Amino acid sequence: TLKLQFARTVAIAVSISDNLRKPAGILLTPALAAAMPIEYQHWISPSINLVCKMLAMTVAWMLTRIIAACHSSMLGGLLASRALLRIAQRRGWVKFGKDGDSDTLVDEYFGWFLAFVGIWWQLRNSMSVPFPLNIVLFPFSVTESLLQWMVTWMAVNSPAVV
Repeated sequence: TLKLQFARTVAIAVSISDNLRKPAGILLTPALAAAMPIEYQHWISPSINLVCKMLAMTVAWMLTRIIAACHSSMLGGLLASRALLRIAQRRGWVKFGKDGDSDTLVDEYFGWFLAFVGIWWQLRNSMSVPFPLNIVLFPFSVTESLLQWMVTWMAVNSPAVV
């Protein structure tokens, strides 16, 4: 479900943030302390923590999108290959036994090939929509980004969400 997927994304982000916090503190605290006036130095540690959390959440969402792209590519590739084989069988281009395409692995091989092409396409395009479609689908892209931002950074009881 969506709640479980979000919980998994947050768990990944918390783990990444926890692992980033100590090295970032060791590397950045001396440089920031030298660059900041004394009255603002008490903000160094909270600032490093916030930056680590934001970076971790960005990486976690990116990983979640890659996992979702792989999953949907596998399902979509198999679905498309089976549909194409049924069309080919109806037109007489291929012949299967009485069980249809379930007695062969052709649909799986072709489905995995389509899944690989889909995953490669998504990763090659950095998970973004290509040129002609990005203009048409721009409202959906903005809505997706807005929902992702709201789910990540706004509290559930916030008046802006209600």
